[in-house]
Amino acid sequence: MTIQCPRCKARLKVSDASGPPAQIRCGKCGHAFSTARPQDPPPAPSSLDELQEQAAARRDAGEPIRVQGFYKWSEEMLRHTERMRNDLTLIAFCFKAAIVGLFLTVVFTILKFIVIYFKGANP
Repeated sequence: MTIQCPRCKARLKVSDASGPPAQIRCGKCGHAFSTARPQDPPPAPSSLDELQEQAAARRDAGEPIRVQGFYKWSEEMLRHTERMRNDLTLIAFCFKAAIVGLFLTVVFTILKFIVIYFKGANP
C-alpha cells in the first residue's frame, strides 16, 4: 500500500495499513508520522428533523456545531448562480433583439404601405 508523507508529500510504500497504527519515518525529509487512518465521519442525516435533533443534542452537550461541507456547498451555489445570471443575461439579450426586430418589421411595413398609398394616389 502507498501512503504519503504529510510534510513533503513523498510517496512511501508500506506492507499493510489495515493493522495497528505504526510510526513511520519519511526517508526523504525525516518526518515521523503515524499510519493510523482518520476516523470516518458520522453518517449524514437523512432528513432535516434528524439534523435538527443532532444539532440540539450537540448544543445541549456543549459541543460546537459544525456544518460539514458548507463551504463546498456555498461555492457550488455561487458558481451555479453565476451560470444562471449569465444564462438570463443571454436570454434577455435575445428577447430584446427579437422585440427590436419585430418593431423594425412593423415600422418598415407601415412605411411600405404609406409609399404604396401615395404612389397610387398621385399617378
